Amino acid sequence: MKRKHTLITPGLQLAIVSLLIALCQFSFGFVHCQLLVAADENSDVPAAVCGADDPRQECVNPDGSFAENEHDEDEEDENEEEGYYDEDDDDSECIDTHELCRAWSGSGECEENPAFMLKHCKRSCNVCDMKQDIKKFGEPQLIPGHRSLEVKDTISQSIIYMQKVTADQKYIHILRECRNKHVRCSEWALNDECDKNPAYMKQNCAPACKSCDYVLEMHEKCKLVPDSSLDAIQPGGMNQLFERMVRASAQMGFDPKVWSRPLKRYDGDVSSCETDITNPCNTFDGPWVITMENFVSDDEIRILLDWGSRMTYERSQAGDMVTDTRTSSHSWCTDECYHDPNVAIIRQRIADVTGIPYANYECLQLLKYEVGQFYKAHDDHITEHNQQSHGPRLLTFFIYFNEVAKGGGTQFPKLNNMTITPKKGRVLVWPSIVDDVNWSTENRTTHEALEVEQGRKFAANAWIHMRDFQAPFSIGCAG
Repeated sequence: MKRKHTLITPGLQLAIVSLLIALCQFSFGFVHCQLLVAADENSDVPAAVCGADDPRQECVNPDGSFAENEHDEDEEDENEEEGYYDEDDDDSECIDTHELCRAWSGSGECEENPAFMLKHCKRSCNVCDMKQDIKKFGEPQLIPGHRSLEVKDTISQSIIYMQKVTADQKYIHILRECRNKHVRCSEWALNDECDKNPAYMKQNCAPACKSCDYVLEMHEKCKLVPDSSLDAIQPGGMNQLFERMVRASAQMGFDPKVWSRPLKRYDGDVSSCETDITNPCNTFDGPWVITMENFVSDDEIRILLDWGSRMTYERSQAGDMVTDTRTSSHSWCTDECYHDPNVAIIRQRIADVTGIPYANYECLQLLKYEVGQFYKAHDDHITEHNQQSHGPRLLTFFIYFNEVAKGGGTQFPKLNNMTITPKKGRVLVWPSIVDDVNWSTENRTTHEALEVEQGRKFAANAWIHMRDFQAPFSIGCAG
């Protein structure tokens, strides 16, 4: 007679697991209780490891259930790995084969037990390899697993909308601007951000917001006027600009130092590197990099730090995105901060040194770096600005608010790793563009904020544009 084999169903397996957990916890008084259930590719229950005070859902509630509102959606978002949308994706392959997949995923099992989870809980672990053809309308769109169907529907509507736009000749000149410029545009549009934050969304997420008409309107309103008389400097004027800054700051008592500048030949001039403050001997031959000391007072620093705290610091972005290349936080000195008389005095002082009116300045970006935070190598030139009414960033005027116990310097890797140490009241100035008619990126001033190893670092960016920035900014053109 053949022996009958008992089929262990997934439900029975789960019951056994739950019973073993309960017995283990009862026997050992909830101390160092661990249950290991081996899971291979054919297993229908993921491996669980339960210890004393283990917070995971399958350990707190062995049957896999959890109380409503106990599972935080924000934590779920952080644990999920997003996929990318492709209109040819087949949702039939992106499924969960177990009813508890989402609970397990929220408890971290996608990472702890990938052999089982990535096979049987694809939707909850979000490993469906979804992507979008970026040539259609911009950046690939991220799909959060818990809202994949809704976001994909938003993207499908965007595709239909963009097909109509591309067929209409009136949009031909702005098709490169009418794009999703951020990977979360479709998700944000689903959250009504197109109406809540129209200035950003309609310009930078036009397909998702169906707002190419807005892009067209802003293109006409904000385009660069071909009038070089509006420029802060003319081609070939960079040396004159920086030499003026060095002399003016010396007269104002700010003790300027030239760290780098283009090689200057005297050719019979009576002056020399010993007497020319703008061209000291043995200066690095490269783009301009200068510092000034005690440019802002202790009281002014205290006021700016207070504004930063009052307006709250938020995670800094690189371009328009939060990335792991920039981990600091920042606050913008806008509205009341911008109109503070003390802040206005600082702006005027910058104008007195540079000779460039403060209408050309962006609002101060107040920065905070904690231990372990940094900003990897980057440049400050945004090429899209070249075609906008305010023109490109001409200068970065960087103000240090304090000394840092260890680390936190500003390093220029293409200038022999030249590193400027943070010092209270010190400013550091460099150009963002090449001294030519094309306003090309000055790659040699690529720089990075080194990691803060001890203490904290507070500072501010004052970006100075080629043309008036504040007027375009007031009507939504500056971005």
